[in-house]
Amino acid sequence: MTASVDGNEPVEFSIEGKESMGNGGAVQTGHASVLLSNGKEAKLGLANQALTVRDLFPGETVGFPFSELDQKVRAEFQKCF
Repeated sequence: MTASVDGNEPVEFSIEGKESMGNGGAVQTGHASVLLSNGKEAKLGLANQALTVRDLFPGETVGFPFSELDQKVRAEFQKCF
C-alpha cells in the first residue's frame, strides 16, 4: 500500500499479517497491521489537510480529512508523531 500526507509524494508500506474476514469466500484469520514508517527514514508526519491511503485493497483509495479535526483532537494525535 502507499500513503501520502497533504498531497506529497506517496510512500510505500508493507502490511504485516492477515485480517479476519468472512464474506462467503475463504476465511482468513489473525490481525493485519501497518506502521506508517517504512524503516528507511521515511516517516509520515501528522497531516494538515489529508492522509491518503491507496491499494490497501487493490484499486481502492481512502482519504482521511485532517483539516476538519477539532484542535483538541489534533493535539492528541500530534503526541503520536
